Amino acid sequence: MIKLSKILKSSLSECVIAHKVIDGNVILAKNRDRAYDVKLTVVRELINNVEVVYIHDEDTDWSEGMNEYGIGIINSTLQGEYDEKEKKIVKKSGKPSKDGFKMRTALGYNKVTKVIKSIIEFTGFSTGKGTRSGEATGLNGHTFVATPKCSFAIETTSVNPPSIKKLSHNKAHTRTNHGRIYKDAGYQTGKNAVSSKTREKLALSVVANANNPNDILRGLAKYRAADVRNNPYRNTDRIDNPTGADVLSTTGQLLMDLTNKSMIVRMDKTKSDFLGLDDRTPEGYTPKIKIKVQYIIPPDVKK
Repeated sequence: MIKLSKILKSSLSECVIAHKVIDGNVILAKNRDRAYDVKLTVVRELINNVEVVYIHDEDTDWSEGMNEYGIGIINSTLQGEYDEKEKKIVKKSGKPSKDGFKMRTALGYNKVTKVIKSIIEFTGFSTGKGTRSGEATGLNGHTFVATPKCSFAIETTSVNPPSIKKLSHNKAHTRTNHGRIYKDAGYQTGKNAVSSKTREKLALSVVANANNPNDILRGLAKYRAADVRNNPYRNTDRIDNPTGADVLSTTGQLLMDLTNKSMIVRMDKTKSDFLGLDDRTPEGYTPKIKIKVQYIIPPDVKK
């Protein structure tokens, strides 16, 4: 088993996700891109007696969110080709990726060290008769794990060990779909690499100049690139590409204020369907995390 203390010591030296501290409040944000129209539920439940709130993709079982201790997790893929085909793969195999379960499991811990340990050492599903264990299959891609006190960026692939870097709270941070530590990860060449690097740069400018959380959401929802492929907010309807091949559309946004324990979920009106809040907490339970769900009309699309 990998020891977290060892990984932290060795690695701290070293679809758009973002991290920013505004007026002392730690913010995580994301534009989520998919190749299909999303059906999304927001779930509130207790995991290991810890209140957890997360988005849940009904087609792929993907989840990400935060817990009552102000620990939040967001992720951006480094396997774009899989993401473009994920719904078809899940439908054909009947088996969703384990990544959603990895997220939910990690959010059930009250300390950031345990959350990170869970993310990088996940070994299988918990079953009624025990745990199916095996080789560690941590959460791949770029992952931000943040708390009101400290934040980390984790970069992992199926062939590379976790690299964990502590994030400065004095500046903005963004990640997209190309590896930073691992130059063989994600989109590294061609038009997809141009897209990933341009989206990261544009998003960083937005987040760095944001004065409040709404500035982040509004800024990440605007068009700033001539080619929609290179824009943080993408929409296949805006380009001459009927099949949508090699371009994912932004299906919504997620913003978490970890200091004030609140979550905003924004659904793209043309690319997603909100199925409601699934509150699984016991009767009489007083929630610790505030939730706000709203639809967004994407740029250049009339009501």
